[in-house]
Amino acid sequence: EPSEAEIKNCAKVAIIYLEIAGLYFHRQINFVLNSICFIYVNFVKFLQIYMLISAVLFLLFSQFSLGNSVESIILIITSTVLLCKTSIYYFRREVFEYLINTLNKNFFIHKTYLSTENKQIIYSTLKLTKQFSIFYAILVHSGITFYADITPLITSENMTVNCNVTAISERKLQIPLWVPIDVATSKYYYAFYLFISILSHSVACIVVAVQIMFFTFMICLRGQFELLSDALRNLPENVIHRIK
Repeated sequence: EPSEAEIKNCAKVAIIYLEIAGLYFHRQINFVLNSICFIYVNFVKFLQIYMLISAVLFLLFSQFSLGNSVESIILIITSTVLLCKTSIYYFRREVFEYLINTLNKNFFIHKTYLSTENKQIIYSTLKLTKQFSIFYAILVHSGITFYADITPLITSENMTVNCNVTAISERKLQIPLWVPIDVATSKYYYAFYLFISILSHSVACIVVAVQIMFFTFMICLRGQFELLSDALRNLPENVIHRIK
């Protein structure tokens, strides 16, 4: 059975991931910790804004390629939507905290009046929230690691040998973003490759955090609805029990 503390912290996994993604942090008494959190949060903001601006610049100034153009447009739309979604964490912190506190408070039913069925509903809801959050995070980060870290290194070698003829293959970054270097020849290619990898995983963290928070609300609301349905079904018995 879940404890009272676990029930009151039904969004704990989502909150932890929001902190990892740099979208939310509890203010610390320690000045150093507060400073580190502040720098990290602003670094994440910079990565988001950079991705949007560099995707636009890539679309405007790069050599035309239908595949890259379509990918850039998709990236621009995705970045814009993601910035809109994260605005509540950056600019409406009090609204977000109110939602979390309301969710935690409303999901808790005093243990004296919990039936076995209600306890099972709460337990299954908390378990489903945690399992789904972990599964979704692993799924997204595995995909990003394969797409942004492994595949480009395999398919974008500096030199290729085919039929005893050595040729220079096209060297490119993982995603179509503008960078202030000539990717094909610059010695700083791997530095920017690492930067784009960090950017990709950072944005993936943000996507996962936002979606986990949304699904946590949905799953917990479903659990509350089941509790409400059970309470209405057992209303006569509960009234008699309290009168006695």
